Formats: sequence, structure tokens, C-alpha cells
Amino acid sequence: MAGMLYALVALGFVLIFKASGVFNFAQGIMVVFAALTLVGRQAGLGTYYWTCVGIAVLLVGYQFAIARCREPEWCFRAFLHNHWVGMAIFAGIAAHFALANP
Repeated sequence: MAGMLYALVALGFVLIFKASGVFNFAQGIMVVFAALTLVGRQAGLGTYYWTCVGIAVLLVGYQFAIARCREPEWCFRAFLHNHWVGMAIFAGIAAHFALANP
């Protein structure tokens, strides 16, 4: 089943690239957030996690907004903000386990 999912995601990347000539990372980040949603739901993570996932979505939206002009300095600036997305997800997981009531 997982192989079929990977094949569909790869096919989506190829079709969008062939149609537009641009490799679109927005599709990849949607898969990442779908996986984070599924894992968070399956693990029963609470409000801290979901708040931080929301913050990560906002951070990715900000990265896409500043890289939209495709100028090298703005794209590099967006690249330098990547660690904030990972930190937000980590903070949500850590806060859930450290602060949630047992």
C-alpha cells in the first residue's frame, strides 16, 4: 500500500513538472502535512501538537510567500527559515509529552 502511495505522489510531481516546467514543492509539503496529521491523530497527540502544526503551516506559507518572486536572495532567505518549521513540530511533540496530563 505504501508503495502505491509513493508511486502516486511521484506521478503527481512528474505531471505537474511536465505541464508547467517548474518543480513544485507545494505538492511535497502537502504530503508532509498529511503525514503529520495522520501520525498525530494515530498517536493521540493533543492541543500542543496541533497548535504547533498550525504554526508550521503558517511558517511554510510565509516561506512560499517570500520565495514567490524567485529572486535568489529571497529564495535563500526562505531556505534559511526551514529550521523553524522542524522546530515547531518538535516543540509540539515535546510539549505534548512534557506538559500533557497523564
